[in-house]
Amino acid sequence: MPPGRGDGGGLLADSSALVLAAAVNGAVGVVFWVVAAQLLNVADIGRATTVLIAATTLGTLSNLSLGLLFERHLATAGRWGRAAILRGQAIAATLAVLLAGAYTFIAPDLLLPTPATGLGFLVVTAILGAFALQDSVLIGLLRARWTALKNIIHAVAKLVLLVVLAPLIDGATVVVVAWVAPAAVAVAAILVAVAVRHRTLVPLTAVHGNSVRPQRLVSESISLLGIVAASAVLPLAIPLVVLQRQGLVSAGHFGVAWTLVTAAVLVVTMVGAPFVARVAANPELLPGLWRRQLMIVTGVSVIVATVVGIGAPVILSGLGGEYSRSTRLMLILVAVSLLAAVPERIFVAIARVRRRLGYAVAVQVGISTGVIVISWLGLPHYGLPAVGFGLLICESLAACIVAVPLWRQVRAAESASKDPGTTRRRVATTAATPPQLGVAE
Repeated sequence: MPPGRGDGGGLLADSSALVLAAAVNGAVGVVFWVVAAQLLNVADIGRATTVLIAATTLGTLSNLSLGLLFERHLATAGRWGRAAILRGQAIAATLAVLLAGAYTFIAPDLLLPTPATGLGFLVVTAILGAFALQDSVLIGLLRARWTALKNIIHAVAKLVLLVVLAPLIDGATVVVVAWVAPAAVAVAAILVAVAVRHRTLVPLTAVHGNSVRPQRLVSESISLLGIVAASAVLPLAIPLVVLQRQGLVSAGHFGVAWTLVTAAVLVVTMVGAPFVARVAANPELLPGLWRRQLMIVTGVSVIVATVVGIGAPVILSGLGGEYSRSTRLMLILVAVSLLAAVPERIFVAIARVRRRLGYAVAVQVGISTGVIVISWLGLPHYGLPAVGFGLLICESLAACIVAVPLWRQVRAAESASKDPGTTRRRVATTAATPPQLGVAE
């Protein structure tokens, strides 16, 4: 196999690149919001963060789990890969517009007050959805480091645009435009590279001669959609819950902190993607790579939790005392919940490789539902910390629930490590049979 493509060193390099990109994104993002806070009032910040979070979440949901499929199959897609990417982007963009259109009918008037802002929201959602999907495209093509570079460039570009456009555009719109315009350029550039089969970006050759047809991708997406939907509901619903229960000013304080939280969760989630892509390309490496993946996810979770629980309150104090005071306890609770989520994240990653997704979907649905209910009931009484309590309680329960299935998965991987041929045959057999929902073993 090519050096660094399927071995543990390659997995570590890919994960390190994604973490580095996230660190740069976080640092530049803090500067972005500090600048925005100096240019706009709290209500405009609340409106901008709520719009961006909603558009990003709906865009991610519109991807219909295609991102998970691309991560799992593009390395072995062969000649079908290019068509799958282009068709997947077209399907996702269409659905993004439909979902955003539905959202405009339920969103509060103070969020999208005019038809023009509603129309703009449709465009923003489609762009951010495509931008997110292309992360998975690049990871599936074993180009995770290109994903990192794309996200770093976007972080820097949006900050520059915010400063440049601030004198020209008023209110929350300047934040949204600065955020979305660089993403649109990146989306267009990658689509062109895919369309012309750029040799350094899209080497769509079957690693094991195991080409996957687009029809199979659509079929498997049904199994994975539950995970995507359950994961997307939470970041979409919580800002609206805060807006309804606490008002626009509190939503402004919460929104900036929540963007840091969602970025932190994205970092830990994304480091699972190279693991799935590399095991799909080299199934015999599963017994060894799961141990390295456990170390990577645990290490990244500790780092991210430290940043969220200790660094974020200090960072937010730079925006104004109330930003930090109202969110400090919530961020500490979220940080602890990130550590509690490690077993669940390892469980989901292995379940994706083995295509035993039913139990993972149920766990994700339970987490999202529990956090939303606890937040809705607790916000009037405890304020923003209610969101943190909800996350900590639900992630801790999830860790207990997946403990036994995860232990069984680990034992199966350890047993397979004594016979590498068994691993390849087992994964290859799974890939050759129709995907089914089921409880993870």
